[in-house]
Amino acid sequence: MSIAKRIIDALKDVKWEEKSQSEIDAKKLEFAALKISVPLLVPVAKHFLRNELTGPGGHAKDELAKRMFDHYLDEDGKLFVLTLDDMKAMNANGIDIRNKDTSTVNPDFAVACSKAKAAGTAQDYSGKLHWVWDNGSIANYTVHYAGQITAAGGVCKWEGVVDYFDRFDLDPRWGWTPSNPQGRSRGGERRTRIGYILDLGTDYDVKSPKARTWQRETDKAITFDGTIVAGSTPTAPSAGDL
Repeated sequence: MSIAKRIIDALKDVKWEEKSQSEIDAKKLEFAALKISVPLLVPVAKHFLRNELTGPGGHAKDELAKRMFDHYLDEDGKLFVLTLDDMKAMNANGIDIRNKDTSTVNPDFAVACSKAKAAGTAQDYSGKLHWVWDNGSIANYTVHYAGQITAAGGVCKWEGVVDYFDRFDLDPRWGWTPSNPQGRSRGGERRTRIGYILDLGTDYDVKSPKARTWQRETDKAITFDGTIVAGSTPTAPSAGDL
């Protein structure tokens, strides 16, 4: 058995999710030195990590997650651009532009809706919100939206465009414990910490084109009309974007 394989096999046997941040960081430094001195360690480690992330029973829950993990390992930090189908998949939990996040109502929607009903004119309604969807590679992300609210038949309807932003990284949740998993499984935190130790990829931005959507005041989520704005560029990230 090669030295490289023995090093990786030893890595597999540790419950990294139970180790402290200082222990993990020390192991990361140790592995950084080994990558320089041990022949073939990098390709052996990368093969192991790719299987941990995208293989059977791995971190990835869908094809988008697999593409994102491969991008992390292979594309040197290049921008990852979501497709319209990716955007629709990330709406599985029902992006609600009436909110600031999954649990906080945005009062500006009701204000704009009331003005649209009273004045009979379109009201601008644009901003951003933080949303949650977990496919193994994405957890929290930012939704930018821009459009107008109109009223007809006593019901408000927002029409406009949305685009997404996220920053992909393999960052452990250092406060993780079995009793306080912080939204991540034991296996998920273990794999994340292994990826952090191996440090074989490059973090990158995730963006999308602008997609046309709408939402009535009585709807619980946006609806995509199936088109994107040709030649559109994503909203530049700003302070507070995830």
